[in-house]
Amino acid sequence: MSYRGRAQDGGWRGRGRGGGERGGPPRGGERGGPPRGRGGGGRGTTLNRNHRLPVVVNTNSFEITKLPSKEYYLYSDIDSRFLQSPEVKKFEGRQQILDKLQIIVAPEIFNPRVLYDGKHLLYSSQLLNLEDSNSGMFEVNIFDRPPRTSTDGRPPRGLYRVAIKLTSSEPIRPSDLDTILNGGAPTPQSITATNLLQLLIRQSPNQNHPHNSRAYFSDVQKSVLGDGIELWRGFFQSVRPNVGKMLINIDTTMAAMYKSGPLIEVAKEFLGCGDAARLDLQAHTPDYRRLEQFLNNLKLMVNTPASKDRTKSIRGLIPNAGNFAFAKDGQDMTVATYMKITYNIDIRYKAIVGVRLSPKNADNPTVVPLEICMVLPGQFYKHKIPDRHTKAVVEFSTLKPEQRLDAIMGRSGGRMLPSPIKGYIDSSAMIQAKMEVSQQPVRIRGELLALPQVLFGNNSSAELRNGSWNVARQRFIRPAALICWGVINFSRSIDQNNLRRLMGDMTDCCKGLGMDIAPPAFFENGPEHASDKILGQALEALKRAYNNISPEDRQRLANAKAPSIRPIVVVILPKLAQELRRKIKHCPWNNLGVLTQCLQDDKIKSAKIQYWGNVAVKLNARLGGYNSIVNSPAMSRLQQKNTIVMGADVAHPGPGSLKPSVASLVASYDDLASRYVAFTRIQHPRQEFIQDLKEMVTDAINNYVGTHNGNGVARIVFFRDGISEGEFESVSRHEIAAIKSGVAEVLRQKGVSETYMPQLTYVIVGKRHHVTFYPELGTDANDGRGNCIAGFVNDSSDFSNPSTEDFYLQSHGAIQGTSRSAHYIVIQDEVYGNNLEEIQDLAFTLCHVYAKATRSVSIPAPVYYADLVCARGAIHFSDDSELKLASETASNSSGPQTFDLDIWQGAFKPTNNRAAREMYFL
Repeated sequence: MSYRGRAQDGGWRGRGRGGGERGGPPRGGERGGPPRGRGGGGRGTTLNRNHRLPVVVNTNSFEITKLPSKEYYLYSDIDSRFLQSPEVKKFEGRQQILDKLQIIVAPEIFNPRVLYDGKHLLYSSQLLNLEDSNSGMFEVNIFDRPPRTSTDGRPPRGLYRVAIKLTSSEPIRPSDLDTILNGGAPTPQSITATNLLQLLIRQSPNQNHPHNSRAYFSDVQKSVLGDGIELWRGFFQSVRPNVGKMLINIDTTMAAMYKSGPLIEVAKEFLGCGDAARLDLQAHTPDYRRLEQFLNNLKLMVNTPASKDRTKSIRGLIPNAGNFAFAKDGQDMTVATYMKITYNIDIRYKAIVGVRLSPKNADNPTVVPLEICMVLPGQFYKHKIPDRHTKAVVEFSTLKPEQRLDAIMGRSGGRMLPSPIKGYIDSSAMIQAKMEVSQQPVRIRGELLALPQVLFGNNSSAELRNGSWNVARQRFIRPAALICWGVINFSRSIDQNNLRRLMGDMTDCCKGLGMDIAPPAFFENGPEHASDKILGQALEALKRAYNNISPEDRQRLANAKAPSIRPIVVVILPKLAQELRRKIKHCPWNNLGVLTQCLQDDKIKSAKIQYWGNVAVKLNARLGGYNSIVNSPAMSRLQQKNTIVMGADVAHPGPGSLKPSVASLVASYDDLASRYVAFTRIQHPRQEFIQDLKEMVTDAINNYVGTHNGNGVARIVFFRDGISEGEFESVSRHEIAAIKSGVAEVLRQKGVSETYMPQLTYVIVGKRHHVTFYPELGTDANDGRGNCIAGFVNDSSDFSNPSTEDFYLQSHGAIQGTSRSAHYIVIQDEVYGNNLEEIQDLAFTLCHVYAKATRSVSIPAPVYYADLVCARGAIHFSDDSELKLASETASNSSGPQTFDLDIWQGAFKPTNNRAAREMYFL
């Protein structure tokens, strides 16, 4: 491919293959500006949304009206450990040691008491009178009795050594925050001062409730899920810098906890067995391994006098625990016999598993029967919650806006855990610091963005109602052809006659929307599991159907400028058929470019026209058609020069998993930012930046050039999902360099000077924040149910991080509960010259091009697509390879488990090139 310098559109130009997809839809900018007087919410649908409208809303942030008046000194290198033993890592244990130090060992030094972060930092409002003024060493006995010397020479149990060291003679001052409040970059001093404020607001609740780094929880109004899991409510709280002031962001949250109580009951519930005798599991059986993993490191108390008030941790399971034999005073004795002789406890279930409280290779393992163990409350469940509980989790976590704001402001009347906003008034730490917080939420300015047009066939424009539109009485702007397809039915509740009727309803709906439809080539009833025979028969039937398409039909489709013919199989699945769905997605069809569309039987049985419309939207998009196009000034500006819009994400495995992280990149290749090619890679677990981004960007640009007559790219708009706040700077720096390197590689391949490097805008899109907005009833911003209407964006001069260019955009209408905006952080903006309004308009427009919905979504479509591609990472491995690889990786390691990326990459199967461009992830 040769290049001839710059094109008129600002890219590089040359002779290329083809001219893009056949018969593409009209360009979005051809119809002028957005509609006049169209609906969109607020007070009904009467608002004129052809321009921005100013509004005022409440937030769930509260101003710190008075910063601490005291100066604090920072002490670090806190070293709490047994004498000659490993460091204590648990917060509760470290806090207990420090409490004893301040109250019993050295109250004259720690007066007033210091603030402790539970790890390695102390904050004191005065210089501590330590041994050499800067450091000190203390011995702390956590028991109320004198330490007992061990007969074998080991250090006394419960005796700890605590070392403390002053980090700097310069105190932490409130003025240290001035740098960030005035828009400067964070400094070590401002970060330390912010951390001090975080500790001050969390000191009191963290002493009294189970907590993680930013939230605390209570069993008030808890919900029992089953499987040994409970849901607890809690409050998130975090200090955030804002323009000219410090704010505290408070939000409701929830966490999964282990069910407390008798361990034997928890084990029975987890395995789903009503009879404790069924816990007689043999080592290495599936249920034994599942239960051992579930209980690993769980804290409990043993109901014996010797163990009273002492917390133990489960290190593993032991089969036939009551009959486990050990040496006692030179005699063999079983655990059951020992319990009877020593404590007069009769062990009822001797043959079932018990817990091991000692290390795996201990010379004298400590084995305890399940029936005398009690699981302690408030222990976080860190595994994935089973899919069957998803509905219950959503229902528990969903609060209407009014309920959520009432809880945050402490207006729940004792029905919920008290809000921290009320606790600030009585917090001894905050009183001592002379720190005060407003009891009223911050009110901020914002705007309702102008609505884009969603255009269908026959020059029809949809009416937008709070981010939603209806496809009824519309026609797709570029219908696809459903003429090479078939149906496999794995449902036992839908017979052949009903299935044909339902597929008739679906095809009628597709026809009404303009799609070219042929009868299905086959109807197959699948067995309980997707057998290779059935899948093979379906594939052969598809081949025959494709070959039997008449020349006249092919010419007719070409004349209608329909997309090229794609074979697709509609699969009817029973409810909760995850494994069957995985089997379908792993089918060899995928390597041949055959698409699959799965439908759930309980949803199609009573499906109405709206449901089939949603199915048609997915089918048309996956078959290469355009459902609609979006017209807005932002889209018109996007089309002025050759522009690729990209979305990227990294999905990490669960805690303790030895599976890789999945990285994805999607990149537009049409002029409407509506069609995307997808790339997937795997990398080391929990690696934040995308390792192979350079190569993925190179492939994406080459794909774009191949569909644009060889013309190059003038601009790249890159939306990045999935970066934690602490990684913004390092990840974006690495990835911006990788993007530029990928572009440079394309230029090198084409013999083009790097002076033609496209402009780059790099934006992080965050979803996992806790900022919510609450419009007053009856105002333009209110959707009628207490949420902000789709299109609300905050005024960044009023509410933003002063050190960054950022904004919150609520681009979707809430379906249930309290809606959450997306948080956009602009790291680099060469395309729009740091014009936030331009980026806001583009982001809002892109939220309307999501192909499988008839409503705007919460994040730009390319970000959503990248997330979907990551979620489908498992389809790149054969049906049994993931479990096999995970077990091989674990078993081949000695000591701590290691991860071998080479094994996974060897089993990784890239997406078929054709499928990658057909948005298989929809």
